[in-house]
Amino acid sequence: MSDDIDIEREVETIGAAIAELQDQQLAERNDLARLRSRLLSPPARRRIAWRWALVPAALGALALTAYGVLHEPAPLTFAVAGAPLEVGAWVAADVESREVQFSDGSAVRLEPSSGVRVAEIDANGAALDLQRGSMHVRVVHRDDDTDWRVRAGPFTVEVVGTAFDVAWDPAQQRFALHLEEGSVRVAGPTVEERIVEVGETLSVELERQRMQVVLQVPDDEVEDAIIEVPEVAIEARPPRTREAHIDWRELARQARHREAVAAANWDRELATAPAQDLLLLGDSARLGGAPARANVAYLGVRERFSGTPEAAQAAFLLGRLAMRTGDPGSGAAWFERSIAEDGAGPYAMVARGRLIDAYRNAGNEVAARRAAADYLTAHPSGPHANLARSLQEATAE
Repeated sequence: MSDDIDIEREVETIGAAIAELQDQQLAERNDLARLRSRLLSPPARRRIAWRWALVPAALGALALTAYGVLHEPAPLTFAVAGAPLEVGAWVAADVESREVQFSDGSAVRLEPSSGVRVAEIDANGAALDLQRGSMHVRVVHRDDDTDWRVRAGPFTVEVVGTAFDVAWDPAQQRFALHLEEGSVRVAGPTVEERIVEVGETLSVELERQRMQVVLQVPDDEVEDAIIEVPEVAIEARPPRTREAHIDWRELARQARHREAVAAANWDRELATAPAQDLLLLGDSARLGGAPARANVAYLGVRERFSGTPEAAQAAFLLGRLAMRTGDPGSGAAWFERSIAEDGAGPYAMVARGRLIDAYRNAGNEVAARRAAADYLTAHPSGPHANLARSLQEATAE
């Protein structure tokens, strides 16, 4: 603020000097000789030049300062049933659910017998304290600065842009989270720091020191069931001070993916592990939030077990990784390889369907229509059949 005041004073001083000079020039208008002599005088010329040169700089600084103040992003606002609320407000849902709507399009729906407090809010997001009960959260991702947090008892959920259900029972010390879209990072007792992905339900019972993870396959992606395990339930033991070493394979089977990735001797596994173990290691890296590591494991399968069904599976998984990281062109290339290497295998139908999506996302409509025709030939009643037919009908029109 002091810088702004100093700039304003400088501009006022310069303006006063300019005004004084103009008055003197007007007073001397009838004496052109004196005016010309004075204007051509070296000291006066330097003084005028200095002052006029400083005016744009000072005004520019003031303009930049004003622009920053005027264009600083305003904090989000929120309301319930159209009624604006202030930061720190409590929202309770007793008999019926209630929805908290935020100005960026995000929303929180409280289920009956639930209560939440909007503890903090700024231009990038909000911090919510779930005191009891459950709520459905949908956060709109706007840019890299999106920052939302949900605190439920001793657990913290860090959100960027996603949709999920979260619940906290303080009496029973139970926490649960089911993820619909995106991914979140959960930190708290027993879970330490864990990434939860789409379809996963994480539940923790603190009194029993019990953690359970269930992975469910959505109904509209039934074909993925041949890749992902439809139902997985794991009970994790509480951490011990000096826990005996657990093989990474056992950690992976317990869905402790981040620990499995950290425990594996990658050089040794890439050189000596069977194909199925390398696929398991790649899956743990993918589900544990380490896509680059997953890529290395799948490529290891391709290199050491070329021509096998496992290599075709690795090609399919590399295609999925490419799609998740926003590279549909590479995804399409890997799906093509998977189909070419094992066109009648268990992953072929899924690969053909994902190939249509990859070409469409890459903007290659010609290749997408060709992939749609191939899909209908091989799987006329498959899950992607309707999409494939719609592409053919659009071509016919």
